[in-house]
Parts: sequence; structure tokens; C-alpha cells
Amino acid sequence: MSVKELKIIVVEDDPIIRFTMVRMLKNRFSEVDSAENGKEGLKKVTENDYDIVVTDLQMPIMDGHSMIKNLRENQIDTPVIICSAYDFEETEKYKCKWMSKPIIIDNLIDMIQDSTANI
Repeated sequence: MSVKELKIIVVEDDPIIRFTMVRMLKNRFSEVDSAENGKEGLKKVTENDYDIVVTDLQMPIMDGHSMIKNLRENQIDTPVIICSAYDFEETEKYKCKWMSKPIIIDNLIDMIQDSTANI
């Protein structure tokens, strides 16, 4: 599979950040979906075959912490990149990578490519 063919979901509650990330990633990857909170993200990830999840942590309804824990408890091992101003102390336990906001899109793309190198 080429990197261009990766299927990505962005889970972010801020509509401006979500729109910007999706638009920037669509310049590099052919399939980019989005969700506005962890509950919607969890539903989409369990129903679809994404290659990577890019998520915020602080969101209403269901936060990123709960979404990631639920994914892992349900044996969903899709790579997760956390993009947040808040640290996620359990990155090793839940096999996630973490990037601080504000996001530099080129760094995020590099992290996506590194996280999906074995696909």
C-alpha cells in the first residue's frame, strides 16, 4: 500500500482545527475522515478500517483518553497519534505517539508515515 492510500481519521472537537487538519492531510493522503468527539471517533473506528487515528485528548462527550482506552480494551490496535496541548502519560501502555499543539503539519505527516511503515 502506498502512503497516499492510507485511510486516516482525525478526532478533534474544535471545528477550525478539525477542518484545517483534514484539509492539510487531504493534500497528502487520499482518504481522511473526521469525528468531533471521542464517542463519534470510537464508533467510526470500530465500524471502519482506518490505518491511523489522529486525536485530541480534551473533548466533550468522550475524551481522547477514554476513546483510546476503549479501543485497546476491544483489541483494536490501529496506530494512534495524539495531538494535544496536554500530555498523555500512558502513551507506552496504549501504544500511542504524542505531538504537542500547535501542530506542524509536516511533522504530523512524518509521524503518520513512521507509524504506518509496516502496513
